[in-house]
Amino acid sequence: MSKQIKEFFNQWNIYKKVIKHNYMFHLEIFQILQDFLNQHKHQHLLDLGCGDAFHMARILKNSQITNYYGVDLSEIALEEAQQNLAIVNCDKQFIQANLIEFIATQQARFDIIIAGYSIHHLTLTEKEEFFAQARIALKPGGYLLIYDIVRREDETKSDYFDRWWKYCSNNWNAMTSEELILIKEHIYNNDYPESFTVLNQIAMKQQYQKVESLYKDYFYELYCFSL
Repeated sequence: MSKQIKEFFNQWNIYKKVIKHNYMFHLEIFQILQDFLNQHKHQHLLDLGCGDAFHMARILKNSQITNYYGVDLSEIALEEAQQNLAIVNCDKQFIQANLIEFIATQQARFDIIIAGYSIHHLTLTEKEEFFAQARIALKPGGYLLIYDIVRREDETKSDYFDRWWKYCSNNWNAMTSEELILIKEHIYNNDYPESFTVLNQIAMKQQYQKVESLYKDYFYELYCFSL
C-alpha cells in the first residue's frame, strides 16, 4: 500500500463523515455482519481496516467475543477505535500496520477475519497473497468476510470509477467540494476493484471451500469465504 493511502486516511474526518451519512452503506452491511456473528462462533476476531470501529463496537457490545484485533493504517482512527470499543468486554489489541504485512507475520489464529473496504487497495498479486495468508491465519472452519467495492462482470476499472464518481458527486451532499476532490483523487489513483469472478477464482485457488454473497448494491458487496 502506498504512502498516499496512509496520508488520505490520516485525514480521518473525511471518511468519518462518509460513515456518518451512510454513503457507503455501513448500516446495512453491519446489520448483516451482526446477524452473521450472532449465528457463528467468533471468540477470536481480526478486523482489518477497522477504522474507528464505530459500527463494530455497536455489534460486538453484547457478543461472546474474547479477543479482538483491530488493524488500520490510520493512527487517528485507531485512537478512536480504542475509545469506541471500550464498551466491548474482551481482550483487545490495536495495531497500526499494512494489512498484508500484519497478517503474514501474525502468529495468532482467528475464528473470523473481517476486511472492510481495504483489499481494493491491493494489486491483483497482493490480493492473491492476502487470500493465501488469511487462510493460514484462520482456524479450521473459519470465515473470511470481505465487504468492499466490486466491479460488474462486464466493467473495466475506469468504467467503475466513472460510474461511481457520477453517483458520488450527485449524492454525497454533505461533503465539501474540496473533500469530494480528495476522495476522487484517492479512488482514481489508489484503488484496484475486482469483479466477483476474479475474487472467487482467487479464493478457490487458495482452497477456500465456499463463497456466499451476503449483501450487494450498485457499488459495494459483502462476501463470506469459508474453510
